[in-house]
Amino acid sequence: MQNLYNKEYYQHYRTASGEISYQDSEEIKAFIGHIATQIKEKYRPRTVLVSGCAMGLQVAALRDLRVEVCRVDLSEYAISWVR
Repeated sequence: MQNLYNKEYYQHYRTASGEISYQDSEEIKAFIGHIATQIKEKYRPRTVLVSGCAMGLQVAALRDLRVEVCRVDLSEYAISWVR
């Protein structure tokens, strides 16, 4: 399973709009930033666990909002990109 979520997978990520580069997509970053803001405002967490964090876009968005984040993912490639 770990080998499935490799560099190729994230560079050719499929969405309803077509194939994109996951880590470079402003659309995905904006969506994830919106979700992070909603989590912060609604639940006011001090700590969050992001299971299946992929390349850490949600992790970074929550950390930018001063939420402590623990993260896990089975893809060594993806987790190596987490800020």
